[in-house]
Amino acid sequence: RVSPEKGLHVLLEAFRSVARRHEDVRLRIVGPEAVPPPEFVVALDAEPAVRDLVRFYDDPRSYTEQLLDIAGPELEKRVDFDREIHNDALPDVYREATALVFPSIWHEPFGIPNVEAMACGIPVVATRSGGIPEIVRHGETGLLVERGDAEGLARAMLSVLEDRGRREAMGRAGREEAVRSFAWSRVADRLQGRL
Repeated sequence: RVSPEKGLHVLLEAFRSVARRHEDVRLRIVGPEAVPPPEFVVALDAEPAVRDLVRFYDDPRSYTEQLLDIAGPELEKRVDFDREIHNDALPDVYREATALVFPSIWHEPFGIPNVEAMACGIPVVATRSGGIPEIVRHGETGLLVERGDAEGLARAMLSVLEDRGRREAMGRAGREEAVRSFAWSRVADRLQGRL
């Protein structure tokens, strides 16, 4: 879902640094724009990072239009928006990627894309928000950075991009963790054991 609390504006700032160092790298933003009302996100959280998202709601342009403005002419041709990807196509999308970057600003309750990418053997670069640190093990299945930290996000993205051995090791570890902890059969077994 493309929405301010997902932190895609921070991702574009980080991508600017990555793009300067790697002329062939592209950013693919997947999902429809689906911005919840501000009272569902901004009004429920007193943290400055989340409160600051009101600027995207106050702008009359769509969030996607604002993202394109942030990208500017320098990045416009290197950022793809795939708004209509069916869930059945997601495994192929993940497998084509070098990494999944999930820069959530708010306290993400879970973060399903992180598990989906890990299940496909793709390392994750994400923020320390909400339930994400319970899914992504920093340095093992991916890298975690602070919310809203574009420089830290860029460093993590570059680390994954530039170290193939580390990237592949994190992908393997992520796949193992996804199967061990999040496969439906494992979840069902745990639930049955608690009933």
